[in-house]
Amino acid sequence: EIGVATGLNNGNNINSGIYDISNYKMWELDETMAHLGEGSMLSGLDKEPFYYDWSIWDHAKAHVGDRFYMIRTGEGRKGVVMRGILTGTPYPDEDWSGKGRKVYYIRMRLSHMIHPEKAPLLLSTETLAEQIPDFDWEQGHSGMMLTDRQADKLEEVWRDYAAQGFATCTS
Repeated sequence: EIGVATGLNNGNNINSGIYDISNYKMWELDETMAHLGEGSMLSGLDKEPFYYDWSIWDHAKAHVGDRFYMIRTGEGRKGVVMRGILTGTPYPDEDWSGKGRKVYYIRMRLSHMIHPEKAPLLLSTETLAEQIPDFDWEQGHSGMMLTDRQADKLEEVWRDYAAQGFATCTS
């Protein structure tokens, strides 16, 4: 299994004082999380699958079944905001940014969502950089691929975070 780190770069977009995530606005995250369940940290979303189609940078290396981690970068609290599995193959479509670039998208099934501004504990880009220093966690390109070694380490870091973070949220 190849790990996928998907960057979310919010630039300087601001919505009601809360920073957006790329073209994905914070109000959209709020609405999605409210629809899926209560709380600032949701797990088990794969029981009732929720899907996103997202742009992917390393589209030629992505495969059905690969795990992805969505990372918020830029302003505000930075770190993992979504986790799940790729369920489709990359396909070209209209550039979401309007810049006319050739952009590929891929279907993703979420298993976890973490609200970066509301969760009591966030797996931060700072922690990711400490644990996996040979990957640029601040770059912000959607669909950057990890090496197998990096992916294995990220899974280990995630397990430690999930054991602590989701327990914090439910206690």
